Amino acid sequence: MTSPDDEMKTYRPQDLTEILHLRPTQIYRLIQNGELAAVNVSSGTRRARYIVTEEELRDFLQRRTVRKANPTRPNPYVRRWR
Repeated sequence: MTSPDDEMKTYRPQDLTEILHLRPTQIYRLIQNGELAAVNVSSGTRRARYIVTEEELRDFLQRRTVRKANPTRPNPYVRRWR
């Protein structure tokens, strides 16, 4: 018997719209472009039904995380107006 902790957490694209604050079309585009890994759980003849695992969602968010860039020196060749 498996415990609830052993079950893999999955999300439907509709769930991801609320989490990521994106429109459904944007979620499907991320999946189709391969930026967000998903599993098609529909039978082969039906429209695609995707699920995204919690691990894949974390990987996606980590890849998209913006980190502060190192400060750069001012350009010494900038012309200053007199």
